[in-house]
Amino acid sequence: MRYLALGVAMVLLMCGLALAHDVWFIKGDGAFVLAYGHGNELEKYDTKKVKEIKALSKNGEAVAIKIVEGDGEIKVIPSDASKELAILTASFDNGYWVKTPEGWKNLSKVEYGKPVEDSSHPLKYTKLILSWSESTFKPVGLEFEIVPLSQPSKGKDLEVQVLYKGKPLAEATVEVMGVDKTFKTDQSGKAIISELKEGYNVIVASYKIPLEDKTYADKLSLSSTLTFELK
Repeated sequence: MRYLALGVAMVLLMCGLALAHDVWFIKGDGAFVLAYGHGNELEKYDTKKVKEIKALSKNGEAVAIKIVEGDGEIKVIPSDASKELAILTASFDNGYWVKTPEGWKNLSKVEYGKPVEDSSHPLKYTKLILSWSESTFKPVGLEFEIVPLSQPSKGKDLEVQVLYKGKPLAEATVEVMGVDKTFKTDQSGKAIISELKEGYNVIVASYKIPLEDKTYADKLSLSSTLTFELK
C-alpha cells in the first residue's frame, strides 16, 4: 500500500488479530484507501465487492467524494472543499465461501458441487471517524454497525453499541486490533472496551447467523470495524 505513515501503524496494530478478513479505511495524503485483510497481511480484492461508500459531514450531511478503482483496491478522495469530511463508511459483500479439503474457496455450495466442511456468506462493514460531533454517537445506517457512545479519551474505557439492522445485538464479539482480548455485547448490544492506545485504534465486531436457506451457504458471517484516532 502506498500510504506508509498510517499504513505501517495499522500493520503493527493488526498483529495478534484472529485470522478473519475485515475492511477498514487507511488515511493517506488527501485520500482514503479501503483496505482488506487479516492479521498483518493486506490483500487485493475485487472492487465490485464494494457495494456502497458514503461520506458525511459533522452535521450528518452528505459530502461529495470521488471513488477511484485501482489494482485490487479502492481509493476515496473528498471533492467538496466546502464541507469537512467527518465520517466515511463502506459496505463490502465478500460473496460465498466454502471450506474444502483444498482450503477455502470463493464459491457457493452450489458452484462447488461437492460436500464441504463449512460455508458462509461474509458481509463486511466499516466506519472511519475523522472528527467528533453529536452525529458520531448515532447510527449512520450500516446493516451491521459499531456506534461509539462517547468520544474516546486517553486512559479511559470506551462504551460502544453494536447494532444489526438498526437493533441492539447481544453476544456479538468485539475486540481491538492488536489487543489479545475479546469482549461480548450485553442484551442492549453494549460492551465496554478497554486497552485503547494512543494513535489509530480499530475496533472489530463479529457475529454469525445461521441461514434458513442453506442452498448456497450455511451462515452469514458479519463483521464491522470502527476506526478513530486517539490523541
